[in-house]
Amino acid sequence: MTKLTTLEWNVYNTLKDNTQNGKWTSMRDLAIMNNIPERTLRYVITTLKESDEIHKIIISDHKLGYKLLSSEEELEYLERKKVEILKKFKRYWKDVERYNRNNQTKITFGKYERDYFESICRVSPEREV
Repeated sequence: MTKLTTLEWNVYNTLKDNTQNGKWTSMRDLAIMNNIPERTLRYVITTLKESDEIHKIIISDHKLGYKLLSSEEELEYLERKKVEILKKFKRYWKDVERYNRNNQTKITFGKYERDYFESICRVSPEREV
């Protein structure tokens, strides 16, 4: 991993100072304090989260902004992230299972059921107007 730039260290130090004061830092405030656009700030925060040089955990909230993990109570943030990721994996494997069943035959018990799985939607060619 590459070393952090001066800008990334400045953003980290701003977050650290505000966290020690018990405050969340909004994206807008953080961008103004470091004189950078919000889009660049998103990349900087991502770089900080992925960096091996920073040992602190950066947490984010879409309403409050950013903060460093500062207490045991905030560990629920990590728990929520874990649950969110596990739900996404479950949905992913369900979709893979559905895809793998495409065009397989199945037992039908009524006249309104199809006799095969159709997991891929057919798209009709565009009509000329």
